[in-house]
Amino acid sequence: MILSLKPLIIGFVLLCTMTSCIEYKDVEFMGITDYSMTKLNANEVKISLKMKIKNPNNYNI
Repeated sequence: MILSLKPLIIGFVLLCTMTSCIEYKDVEFMGITDYSMTKLNANEVKISLKMKIKNPNNYNI
C-alpha cells in the first residue's frame, strides 16, 4: 500500500512546485494620474501618488 502511494505523492509535490514556474511579465508604468502633498515641514515631506500601471499577469501586485 505504501509503495503505491509514493508515485502519487511525488507527482503531487512536483505539481505544486512547478506552478511557481509560471512566466512573469513585467509590469508597465503608464503614468501618474493624481498627486497630493499631505505634509510639508522642515523635517518631513509626505507625497501621495496615484499611478496607472499595466499588469499583464494573472495575479495582483
